[in-house]
Amino acid sequence: MKQLVSRGDCDFEDNMCEWRHSLDGNIQWLRSSGGTASSFTGPDIDHTKGTKDGNYMYLETSSPHSIGDHGVLVSGVYNPPASGTVTKCLNFWYHMFGKDIGELSLYKVEDLGGTKTKTIAWSLFNEQSVDEKDWKNGAISFTSDKNFEIYIDGVVGAGYQGDIALDDFTVTDTACTVQPAAAKPSTAFDCDFDNGPCGWRQDPNDDFDWLRSIGGTPSSDTGPSGDHTTGSGFYMYTETSFPRQSGDVAMLVSPVTKGDGSNLCFSFWYHMFGSDMGTLEVLLREAGSSNDQALWRKKQDQGNQWLQSFRNIGSSKDFQIVLKGIRGGGYESDIAIDDVKMVTGQCPPERYCDFDFDLCGFTQSSTDQLDWIRDMPINVPINTQAPPVDHSSGTNIGYYLYIDVDKASSATDKAVLESPSYPANATGDCVQFWYYLSGTKDGTLQIVQENVGKVWAQTGEQGAFWRLGYATVISATAQIKVSIEAIPGVSGAGIIAIDDLEVMKKACPPPGSCDFEDGLCSWMNGDGDNFDWSRTNGQTPSSTTGPKFDHTTMTPAGFYLFIEASYHYKDDKANLNSEHFNPTDKACFQFWYHMLGKGIGELVVYVHDAVSDVAEEKLTISGNQGDEWHTAQVDISSQKVFYLIMSGVIGHNYTSDVAIDDLNYIPGQKCIRNHLNCTFETDICSYIQVPSPDDDFDWTRGSGETASLNTGPGYDHTYGDKTGYYMYLETSPSSVGTNHKAQLASAINEPTVNTGGAMCLTWWYHMYGLSINRLNVYIRRGGQDTRIWTRYQTQGNQWLKAMYTVTSEKSWQVVWEGLAGNSFTGDIALDDILIYYGPCPPPSKAKIK
Repeated sequence: MKQLVSRGDCDFEDNMCEWRHSLDGNIQWLRSSGGTASSFTGPDIDHTKGTKDGNYMYLETSSPHSIGDHGVLVSGVYNPPASGTVTKCLNFWYHMFGKDIGELSLYKVEDLGGTKTKTIAWSLFNEQSVDEKDWKNGAISFTSDKNFEIYIDGVVGAGYQGDIALDDFTVTDTACTVQPAAAKPSTAFDCDFDNGPCGWRQDPNDDFDWLRSIGGTPSSDTGPSGDHTTGSGFYMYTETSFPRQSGDVAMLVSPVTKGDGSNLCFSFWYHMFGSDMGTLEVLLREAGSSNDQALWRKKQDQGNQWLQSFRNIGSSKDFQIVLKGIRGGGYESDIAIDDVKMVTGQCPPERYCDFDFDLCGFTQSSTDQLDWIRDMPINVPINTQAPPVDHSSGTNIGYYLYIDVDKASSATDKAVLESPSYPANATGDCVQFWYYLSGTKDGTLQIVQENVGKVWAQTGEQGAFWRLGYATVISATAQIKVSIEAIPGVSGAGIIAIDDLEVMKKACPPPGSCDFEDGLCSWMNGDGDNFDWSRTNGQTPSSTTGPKFDHTTMTPAGFYLFIEASYHYKDDKANLNSEHFNPTDKACFQFWYHMLGKGIGELVVYVHDAVSDVAEEKLTISGNQGDEWHTAQVDISSQKVFYLIMSGVIGHNYTSDVAIDDLNYIPGQKCIRNHLNCTFETDICSYIQVPSPDDDFDWTRGSGETASLNTGPGYDHTYGDKTGYYMYLETSPSSVGTNHKAQLASAINEPTVNTGGAMCLTWWYHMYGLSINRLNVYIRRGGQDTRIWTRYQTQGNQWLKAMYTVTSEKSWQVVWEGLAGNSFTGDIALDDILIYYGPCPPPSKAKIK
């Protein structure tokens, strides 16, 4: 450091005295008088003179400055005597007025012979002054046996009303009390960040800093919209926009915790949402150790939600926790944390384990003959036919569990891994895991539930790749416990391995099916594409593209997957991969999609042969499909183990968001090409006009407006214009009297027990006019009609959606019956009849246009 002789006194009336700007900041403090450039923030007078003519230093927080930008003022060097220490008291005045105030901190920076150590001494957050004239007094002592400087660091808050000002520095050679007392840095570990970072500090040896924020982060499609504690408080996050680069690291370090070997539990909440998401790691930094020890790691998009995790700490040395955020491939990789806490005792049993750090509370059985081995692929002997990569990271340095079949002395030897006991969920818990079962004729992997028995098993060759397995376990008691058992079999060859085991608080979905309400189920974002599918609810961030609600619940609260087209290039793609399926000669894959926007690209479904690694295109949907959810079906057949890929492809511009929901894989049957499905664009499909005497007149197929004023639709529902067709009741003719009925009947359908047990029937109807009577819908079985739905009187000049879940052990028909009113303003219309596998979603509370 340059040796300066300076007391540090300065009123900033003429200049900055011995204080200077530091390159540690990315913006500079400004010397000014009067008010700052922004309203409702900063002083309008200095402290020295108390007038608009006096000067002070301040930090301007308006654009182009943004949250996390900071400016640093540096004092001259203070030198201790040849032997002994030097003590200095800095007395100063500060002004922090404005709703967006960030942070003001003072540091002691010591010279250790070419390197610097930075210790926080004084810190305040948020608004401290009540108005433009409210200057506050601050004071802090510095003592050191080394040369040191004082750094004053001002940090920009969440908006332009965050100007911070300083004035009237006085440095004396005596110790002083911290003023105000609240500015004394906290040493607290537990923190919700609402009043600052408590005892947590930035690591000076990383690439950028964690920021404290409220509300949403500046970038769209990433980061939380509020904190975890209250939804309206503060949290810490990594801002990954320019100038950050892929792989940049930000580290937040806890205060020192006394380690005596006793059990401690570290808990925290994290938020990792964004298609470019990077990595969050929890590290243990022990006293005397030169290397941090990894305790926990999470990668990729975890959805727009706060999630909690725990890690047991049993260190016998004093230690710190380090939260390490690693920037992903783009700006959509903001990571947030909140509500960090350390408590005495063991953590609750972990429900997820990737085995990268330990067994997560799972234990080796003492009554088996073999043990599961935890290791990295790079260390596993080649002759074991072991997986070349783990499932979690897809690398040869990630961990998994496997058994050494060569150590088996008999065909009945087994390796048993026992889970902790978990609180049971009333509707069942899903045990989900990835397994590798290859090179064996009779090796077995099985899941056994305590006091119940085997709930899942797989034997023999399953292919040289990771496959997904899962089973729902239901307990008659308050607890569940399972074991994962591997049996080498008679052949004594091959490999049995597991990875990424999770016990979820819900029953497992059917294979290949997902409504995305609680995550991605067995689907996962694939590799080798340009970006990821994102899970969200409500409207997508871009206007004039994407849905406003999901398909499952038809409300803004329901979730779906979508590709965000902003900031991506034409033909960029995002792949979503299913689990592996066994060979089949027939299966049906059904899903719902939403493709609204002038720039829409494509949605492509592939069947990917897992053995040959070749994908076959099965369905391509392209172009603008309008602002509604549509269904699609794909017949599937494969002679090899396969998985499905749903590939979303970016179109011409940002208005090409593609969304999907309610994926359904139905094994053992072909897709129904149901004669119930009809848009009436070319004819009335397989529907029939019921003859008299069962009805009195017929439905009419038409387009545009009906013949009568003030009744009927002005356009069809399919296309939403006058060129599209629909069916309607024309109630004008004199031959049509009050309560005359017209019936439109479907062809006969086979029992639903033959097509999966339940089917959802949907249709759109229009009932507008002063004389509207009634529309009834019946299910006809064996000549007997059961009314399932009815509406009467006018419903407004709009198309409305209706649905009904059909279950029938007998053959059945649907009959739509319209009743004429007492005048010509009684036209009723019908359009877009559709049936699909599975029960209907709950009734919608959203208004559908």
